[in-house]
Amino acid sequence: AEAGDVKEVHDYATIFGYGCDGVCPYVAYEALSKMNAEGLVEAKSKQEYTDEQLFANYRNAAAKGLLKVMSKMGISTLQSYKAAQIFEAVGLADEVVDRCFTGTTTRIQGSDFEALYRDLDRFHDSAYP
Repeated sequence: AEAGDVKEVHDYATIFGYGCDGVCPYVAYEALSKMNAEGLVEAKSKQEYTDEQLFANYRNAAAKGLLKVMSKMGISTLQSYKAAQIFEAVGLADEVVDRCFTGTTTRIQGSDFEALYRDLDRFHDSAYP
């Protein structure tokens, strides 16, 4: 999945739990690259990081975090975790869950498609005024 909003361990856990085989978190990479160019990334040694080193460190940290999440659930391989849908949707209307997250349980209702669209529209407007 080419996913701009995947940046934290929970995001990876969710996307893999719904069956994704791989993730390209391009926005996270762009943010790391920009921070590095602006001198906001401090290396432990005097040597500066290359963007490729930052991306590798980011991937390693995400992988370790995902393994920690899986181990807490007693799952030892990504193959066992992938597409397991072992989640409960919280804060989404039944119409969204039924269409987008088929088979996922939900007991607490929330945002419908219209509310999700309003959020996306607001995000877009703030990015591209």
